[in-house]
Amino acid sequence: MQRTVTVSGNPLISRERVQKLELLTHLVANLAHTVIICGPEGVGKSRLLKRFQETTTESWIFCWLKGDNSLSMEKIQEILGENIAQYMPDLKSLPLANAFDKIAARHNKIVLVIDDAGNLAPGLIEKIISYAERKPVLRVILTLTHSEIYLKNGTDPAIDDCYQIDIPPLSEKQCGDFLEYLSTLPNPRIQFSAINESMVASLYRETHGIPGNILAHLPATDDNKKDYSKTILFSAVAVLIVLALGVQWWSSRPKKAAPETTVAIATPKTKPTIQQPAVPAQAVQPQTVAQAPEIPASQATSSQPQKPVESLNNAPLTGIRNDVINDMHSREAIEEGLKHNDTPLQAPHPAPVVAPPSQPLANDTPKAAEIGADSGRQVQLDPSVALDAGERWLLEQPIENYTLQLMALSNEQAIIQVMQRHQAVGQNLRYLKTKTRSGRDRFVLLYGSFASPELAKADINTLPKELQKTWLRKIGVVQSEINATIPTDTPD
Repeated sequence: MQRTVTVSGNPLISRERVQKLELLTHLVANLAHTVIICGPEGVGKSRLLKRFQETTTESWIFCWLKGDNSLSMEKIQEILGENIAQYMPDLKSLPLANAFDKIAARHNKIVLVIDDAGNLAPGLIEKIISYAERKPVLRVILTLTHSEIYLKNGTDPAIDDCYQIDIPPLSEKQCGDFLEYLSTLPNPRIQFSAINESMVASLYRETHGIPGNILAHLPATDDNKKDYSKTILFSAVAVLIVLALGVQWWSSRPKKAAPETTVAIATPKTKPTIQQPAVPAQAVQPQTVAQAPEIPASQATSSQPQKPVESLNNAPLTGIRNDVINDMHSREAIEEGLKHNDTPLQAPHPAPVVAPPSQPLANDTPKAAEIGADSGRQVQLDPSVALDAGERWLLEQPIENYTLQLMALSNEQAIIQVMQRHQAVGQNLRYLKTKTRSGRDRFVLLYGSFASPELAKADINTLPKELQKTWLRKIGVVQSEINATIPTDTPD
């Protein structure tokens, strides 16, 4: 069934993402605190930051950096100085600290955006956060996935005190709105007529509502294709102008009286050619013959079938009328033949031999459909049930076994969302609750129980890309952390 949803035209697609943008604007404008934009890879963190720069009404100085292992604190300070000199040439010769003071006196701000901050060297995020705390005019925004936040907690502990804005995946309805928005762009990757409910549902199951995965499933745009629309438009306008000038010239040209005389002379010449004796005989004869086919057609069952035939044989134009009659007979013969050929098709009799095997096939078809429907449906997880099941599962495992720790977050809902997206991993995906050194709750996501580290490492490649940043731990150590206040080897 064709969808009838109206395209909103909003690049952020959902109202929830617009609210995240408003929250980011408020934090940057009012609080000198590092902000982390987190979410799965491809969920739209960079798109949100670009929209933030496009919609801001303040004259802030934006400095964009791509996370790279080669970046250092000195290199970042150098890039900040270059951006300040580009926006404010009068501060070009000043040291960076003095330039910050001048910018603060003008009630302006510098926004440092580091995309893919998970690629930075260990400890660099800690230095950036500490540096920004001493410079109130500097605002820092980092983008990280949940797994990268977990890994950076061990090398950059200050990341735990930053503000976090979580970008969730799209819902199925928002996925359809996103496709319709893409169909309105120049050189669209999908046509609006191709979007329907079944297509959206299938794409949502495959991509889990992540915009980056949705774009990867669509055909790429042909950027090399030349656009001839302007050429066609200019050509059409030129043709219309030439046509208008031609009509105007034709209507304004002087008329000559000579052609009227020639027409008057030519008229009497045509009259004697029409009045020839042979023409009236031919003109009268078809009129009498023209009524001949109507008489035999209406009196086909009368008692005098020979009279129309005799009149046709005596007519001088028998060839023409016989063709008409032959056409009528051929049409009747074709219609009778079609009726004759359709007779066996109206009452098909299935062979009795085919009936027995068809019965089990008919019974198996609904079962197969039900199995297919169940496999494509995701089960909603109950947090309390999943947490209890994870702790029971862990306590049942041998203490000498090993497990893979996938992530550790302070937000239980984020863990539930990760498990919801990756239900295909199976029952080996468990989570439990521990405590940090400061006494706060921390939820740990685990995968599998393995007899040796080699077996555990061999199973990492089977995990989704989002979950492949793992930490190999002993089951006995993790068991001791369930009721303990301070984990023994978990970074805070």
